[in-house]
Amino acid sequence: MKKFLFISLLFFSISILVKGIEIFEYIPFLFNSSVADNLPQQLIFKRT
Repeated sequence: MKKFLFISLLFFSISILVKGIEIFEYIPFLFNSSVADNLPQQLIFKRT
């Protein structure tokens, strides 16, 4: 669980660096259940 939280935080930090201010436009989507379900899968695919 800690590992997943660390990866999520790392991914979020990279997103902020890449997107800059635009990240605030995506925040509402993070609370969308469908997006929240898809995020872990995308992280897993990126790692492999």
